[in-house]
Amino acid sequence: MRNEGIKQSVIFVFIFFNITTVYSQNLVNNEAFFKSKLSVYRQWLQNTNLNKIINADTVIVGPEKIFLKLSIQDRYNWERLVHITDSSYHLSIANTLFNQFVFEMDLKRSQGEINVEAVDVTIIIKNENGKTNIDFWNKMGTGSSNVDIPIDGLKDLNNINTFVSNKSVEVIKTNLQKELYTYFKKFKAKLENYHFELIYQLNNTLIFEVSNIVDAVLNEGYFEHLQFNFHFTKQKEKTEVKYEFFGKYGAGILWAPQDSRFSNMLPKYEDRYKLFNFKISNEIGRIIN
Repeated sequence: MRNEGIKQSVIFVFIFFNITTVYSQNLVNNEAFFKSKLSVYRQWLQNTNLNKIINADTVIVGPEKIFLKLSIQDRYNWERLVHITDSSYHLSIANTLFNQFVFEMDLKRSQGEINVEAVDVTIIIKNENGKTNIDFWNKMGTGSSNVDIPIDGLKDLNNINTFVSNKSVEVIKTNLQKELYTYFKKFKAKLENYHFELIYQLNNTLIFEVSNIVDAVLNEGYFEHLQFNFHFTKQKEKTEVKYEFFGKYGAGILWAPQDSRFSNMLPKYEDRYKLFNFKISNEIGRIIN
């Protein structure tokens, strides 16, 4: 029994060390993992029908940053896509592409950059000071064809939930961290190290991760890893709160960043994913009001 206790303590120390140091290590060490996730990202583009207009070409791995190379016909069709996703789905396509990218590859937001290549422009999407920033580098001597690529049938893009609260941004942030820590702790895996970590907080953004929990979403006995992205906008005397969440699962293993044994919950568990979203949105609505 004593040896077993020592063994478990060593495991916990190792996992804690792995989680807290992996983001600062040379990313080239995990090049195989990052390149394997390109096919997963392509599958997501296909599931949403974004692959009709955007291609995922390659992943370039540097010591401190991962570059995802996408392509689109021209700036004209990029701007059409921006308009359609904004007007029909009320979301930023740049944010959507970037958030999916950094979640799939288990990156800090500062560690990822998307380059969208077109015949007339390179579009750079990256995180700066807590916001997704977009730059356009025009290519000399080329122009848009202004020929429409069909962008119909987009689906499963809007995973964003919106609330309005009378409370301040700081009060909402504090309440969310306190209450959701308690909420998810009841799903902690037996004998394992419950992990609730604030990974990003700047200005009006709050991002946290929950891991080493079981049956919060899927009810299949898997270990689950969730990420919640919150954004706050002050509107006179009220605060608009938007959030989206992402989920991965693995069979009987502790979560650590860039572990290929964890898989995205979508599209395999879409029904349970949506049911959980309904449940947790009720909980979040209660917390912020």
